[in-house]
Amino acid sequence: MGNVTSSIMGNIIDNLLTLPLSVQLAMVFVFSALVGSFLNVVIYRLPIMLERDWQAQAREILELPAEKVWANDSRIGKYSCD
Repeated sequence: MGNVTSSIMGNIIDNLLTLPLSVQLAMVFVFSALVGSFLNVVIYRLPIMLERDWQAQAREILELPAEKVWANDSRIGKYSCD
């Protein structure tokens, strides 16, 4: 099984290397844009959402009344009521 997989990957890499340089660069650009978009979500938006969850958990532990939070926070781009 390992030899078949490495053979297939070798063929794919060989085929990609035979493409013109401009096509290779375009593929690298598109792949980088996809990775950058994912990292934007993870690095920027995830901590904001986690902070909201932590605050809600703290209010629950401290037995404080729950706050009605509108999730139209422009930092994460939602427009609904939690």
